Order: sequence, then C-alpha cells, then structure tokens
Amino acid sequence: MPDLQLFIEPKATPLIEGALTFETGATLAQTVNPTIWAYEHHGEGFGQANPGALTCLYEDLVLGRPTPPAFVTRRINDVDTLVAAALFLYRDLLTLPGTAGLVAQTDLVHRRGLAMMGHVDPDLGLFFRLLRGYFPDGLGRAVQNERLCTAVGWVRDYLTESKLPSLGARFPHPLVLDQGPGGFVVAETKGSLPETWFELYRRGFQRGVLFGPRNGTALPTLVARKSPYVPLDLSHAQHRLNEAEYVAGGRAAWSVEGDWLWSPSEGSLLLATHIVGLVVGIEVPLL
Repeated sequence: MPDLQLFIEPKATPLIEGALTFETGATLAQTVNPTIWAYEHHGEGFGQANPGALTCLYEDLVLGRPTPPAFVTRRINDVDTLVAAALFLYRDLLTLPGTAGLVAQTDLVHRRGLAMMGHVDPDLGLFFRLLRGYFPDGLGRAVQNERLCTAVGWVRDYLTESKLPSLGARFPHPLVLDQGPGGFVVAETKGSLPETWFELYRRGFQRGVLFGPRNGTALPTLVARKSPYVPLDLSHAQHRLNEAEYVAGGRAAWSVEGDWLWSPSEGSLLLATHIVGLVVGIEVPLL
C-alpha cells in the first residue's frame, strides 16, 4: 500500500481525483456511487435516517474496499473527522474489537447531538469534549497540522492501550429537586448547564428545568428536552417566559436553540417556581 496522506484543505471540492473526500459537500448520489470515494451525511438529500460518513467509511474499510492514498477534508468539523482520519491512516485499528464501539458512539453524538453525551462512557464523553475544544477557529496551518497529528495519536492510544490524555474537570453532577411524569426533572447545578444535562440524561430524565448558581437576583436557567420526540413545547414556553420576564423587569431574551431553551445570558429575574410553572403550563403568580 502506498504511503497514506491526510490533508485539510478549506477550499476542497466535493470530489478530488485520486483522493478520498470526507465531508466536503458530496451529494447523496455521489456517496453511493461505487466508483467514487466520497463520504458525507450533511446537506441536501441527507436526513437522520442516513448513516454517518464515519460509519460508512469504517464499514468500507472493514470490508476491504481499496482506497486512494490521500484523505481530504475541509476542516475538523467534529470528533468523527478525527476518528475517520485515524482509521484511514492506521488500518490495524480496524481489527480491534473496541473500534466498532468507538465508531458507533462517535457517530451517535455527532449526528444526534449533545443529548447523546449521556449515553457514552463518561471518560469517552470527556475525551470528546477535549477533542472538540482542540481545534478552535483561527488556528494557523502549522499548528492545525501539529494538533491533528496529536489528536489522531490520542485516538490510536485509546483504541490500542485504553489510554487517554488529561481530560480536565469531570462533568458536574446535578442536585435533583423534583421529578414529574414523562421523565420531567427540576434540578440545580454549580457547574455548566449543558454539561449537567448530560448527567441528567444519563440518569434517564428526558426533559425539564435546570438552574445554575444564582447571580444576585438573576437565576441562570436551561430548559431542555432530549429530542423533538419528547413532549415539551419550547417555543410556547419561550413566549410565556418572555412575557413574564418583561413584567418582572428583566430582559425578554429567553431563546430557543434546537432542544435548549436558554434564559437571558445574565439569568432570569423570575422565581424558580414561576419558571417551572410556566414551563409545565401552570399559572403561578409573580408574588
């Protein structure tokens, strides 16, 4: 096999002669063409039912599909790109029994979102957090290439020796204040709100309200649902909370981002009981 090479090229076209492209904008038709080495699951024509680019590449490599000697991607979009790069460069990893599990967990978190961090091994979740923060915007090409080699080496060490780099602080643990039907939870945390939700999902909760440390009279809050399948109308809750926030003298800046509903950045001036009541549809007086 010729020497294998890895390239990060921001202006890479979807298809490159003599190279395997990974998440460079190929169409669905191109990814299923047996004469083309293109791996993609973003963009027009792709949906949640389509397998991830990482899964497809892994299965092709395991099945013995020959590949060009070059792997090209536009950027390190997520951990899946790093795992794909490691498998492309180190084919001996394909025979390890733990590789299938790593591919599945990486693809699950990448395609289905942060809620899935509650369903991977906690140390692996911390490893994902480390890798996601290892390639910030604005890295020079030389530093990016150096970090790419380091990150791919970490993936290889994890698979061959179960060895991980220093992972930093553990995910915070929530204090559960109350529970309701349908996996509803009210909890508080002293740490990161999104990262605390990882642990709540790990415990089996599906939706609810999470409070952070109070900032004077303001209460940072993150309302969440695990997925659109979970019955919690975030847009309706946002409208009700913004109305109440305005009456309380705060900023009507509750905002929905996917399956998260965030309080204003400085926190909410509403009482915790009022927030929970509005989320579950129960009118609670301000005073």
